[in-house]
Amino acid sequence: MRIDFIGHASLLIRSGDLSLITDPWWVGPAYQAQWFAWPFPVPERYELARLDAIFISHGHEDHLHGPTLQSLSKSATVILPRSYDAGNLTYLGRLGFRRVEEVAGGHSISLQRGGAELRLTVLTYLGDAIVAVEADGQVLLNVNDALHCARDEVIDEYCRVLARRFARIDYLFCGFGGASWFPNCFRRDGKDDVAVAERREQLFLRKFARIAARLAPRHAFPFAAHFVLPDERNWWISELRLRAGPPARALAELTRGAPVEVHDLSPGDFVEDGRVHATARAPIEPEAVRRAVLARHPQPPRLRVDARRFARLAERLEDRALRNLGRVDASPPLDAVIRLWDYPSEAVRVRLNDSGAEVARVSPDDAERAPPQLVLETRADLLETAVDEEYGRDQLCIGYGALVHVNSEVAARANLHERLLALVTRLPTWADRLRHHPLRCLQYLWRDPGARLAAMGRLTRLASRPSPVYAADDWL
Repeated sequence: MRIDFIGHASLLIRSGDLSLITDPWWVGPAYQAQWFAWPFPVPERYELARLDAIFISHGHEDHLHGPTLQSLSKSATVILPRSYDAGNLTYLGRLGFRRVEEVAGGHSISLQRGGAELRLTVLTYLGDAIVAVEADGQVLLNVNDALHCARDEVIDEYCRVLARRFARIDYLFCGFGGASWFPNCFRRDGKDDVAVAERREQLFLRKFARIAARLAPRHAFPFAAHFVLPDERNWWISELRLRAGPPARALAELTRGAPVEVHDLSPGDFVEDGRVHATARAPIEPEAVRRAVLARHPQPPRLRVDARRFARLAERLEDRALRNLGRVDASPPLDAVIRLWDYPSEAVRVRLNDSGAEVARVSPDDAERAPPQLVLETRADLLETAVDEEYGRDQLCIGYGALVHVNSEVAARANLHERLLALVTRLPTWADRLRHHPLRCLQYLWRDPGARLAAMGRLTRLASRPSPVYAADDWL
């Protein structure tokens, strides 16, 4: 088995003439030009025209990237974990892929060519998935984003399932950094943004180490968090991570005593038959990284936001709030203001209480005179996507597309930002999924260990407490 690291979460896995690529992303940025892959992926070094298969772990745009997928041969078989809805399956069909194989959690599929074989086993975790690839007597486990953001008891359960299924794991690829706006895009009096961001990265590194210690692979590779945020509001987050240096150094300390070697891979590095071929990364100043990214991906001008466009957006926010009203708890009352960076002349005030929802345009002065519990700042195009598209909210909550100013203890304790987004954005609930895809949902939940743990947690009231990863009281 040979494994080439193309960049971010993209691996090219080969056995003989058989080739599989995972989560390809290299044609331009993701999340409406918010995420940029760094170090730059190197797909040009490989012959990708004759790919046998493409594995997509989940529907986040840095793993299911439309422009990159459009650049690949449509004759390749796409292997997709069977999810609770058919959205990813439909999307891949629209991109022109003729063969898409859905694999249910706990099941396997074999790829064969010229005497070579790759056997893939899928294990789902809620909206994500893990894949094990077996070939030439070796096992590669690609955890990607599935576990390093999970509760410790979830990590332990999945590691138990995986260790029982695979007696030996040769290569572990696992995410090592946060892909969420929380808590880095949240502001609150007394919060030290840099200290919180550093603590956040340490948390994810510790969770990587926990996974590695329990699975005891021969080699472990931190990956799937190789991206930067060059926008001036978020650049400090990337600068902090870039100055922290390669993650393997910290992970080697955290895994000391475990029978595992941790390696950093640069795009173009590879692993073949048990040997790791990794190049030493030369240090590069963060500002040089930013200049290089923006030089390669110059940003086109955005459409101007005028009074008419703002008025239409305010109307859509009101319409969405009225449609979502029955899905959102009215207690405690919610009082929030939405501001646009690209149209500071007006704002939108959103109130929710037992009497219903109110969405109204206000002047900045009016908003200041009666301070809300919460202020959400964003860009018009990102908010329009979040309001109108089924998973458009990801542009804000995964893409770092908003800043949230938390102005009260209630807002922090009650996660009022979640209620605001549930009210004014479009995102299917589990009730929606069960209504539209009942059999698919039930099959998924039955086969998903994470869903079983969540159900048990509800019975023991464990799930009533926020996950430590997203507990606003702790992080804000």
